[in-house]
Amino acid sequence: MEKIYPQPVTRGTTDVFSVVELITPERAQKMLASSPGNRKSRAVRIERYAAQMKEGKWCLVPDHIAVDENSQLINGHNRLAAVIKSNISVLMQVDYNIKRKDMPSIDIGSVRTPADMLCFLFSNINNYTMVAGGVRMLLAWYKSGETCVASKPMNYVTNAEIIDFVRDNEEEITSIKSIVGMPGSPATLFAAAFILRRIDRTKSDEFMSMIKEGYGYGKKSPILALRDQLLERKFYSNIERINMLAKVFKAWNMWRNNKECGCLKWVDNESFPIPQ
Repeated sequence: MEKIYPQPVTRGTTDVFSVVELITPERAQKMLASSPGNRKSRAVRIERYAAQMKEGKWCLVPDHIAVDENSQLINGHNRLAAVIKSNISVLMQVDYNIKRKDMPSIDIGSVRTPADMLCFLFSNINNYTMVAGGVRMLLAWYKSGETCVASKPMNYVTNAEIIDFVRDNEEEITSIKSIVGMPGSPATLFAAAFILRRIDRTKSDEFMSMIKEGYGYGKKSPILALRDQLLERKFYSNIERINMLAKVFKAWNMWRNNKECGCLKWVDNESFPIPQ
């Protein structure tokens, strides 16, 4: 494989230069104050970055802080705001003398998603999008003490947390084979399968297979009621996925206790079902 090494640049070709700096909260405040018409901050992103900094998981990344030829900040507002929020000093790469006229070229690329990162780091995972979405739910579940999944904790899950979880549970994750092609929300069913397999691996695989294949149960089976809802539509929002995970757990508990079900429901004011 070809390796890339630095190339010398003719002196005077450009006045742009990069420095690795320790960005303190005071330095971050000063840099943000230099930015006229300060860019609108994104609260969720700042929360995620700040959480990584507090946990010591922040690292140097290719997306640099940028300062223009007038010594004014033009890129990196959310990261600097996170330094202030976390009150943690971190190393960041800062580019100086970036031309302000080149600002339209900044932030036009796609944000690297958790699925992108899993694809890059794990060659033995087949459906990165499903796994990334499922692990986001799992992290919210385990952070709650295995009592519920809430939308806000899901929003604040970081790429680093997803990667760490996959790395720590890689064998379990790659052993879940039956979810691809499932109706409704494969990410939700993946999260459910991970949790249920820790309770009873054999029964969980049987339960998921019956949902997928659509046979092996009677007319009033909770699995049939669950499958009918999964077949109705896709589930994209956090709220929809959380609601469906609760129904999966309800159907699992009823199936395990040989109970019939005419209509499977779960409402917000109802306690989150705990799988047994």
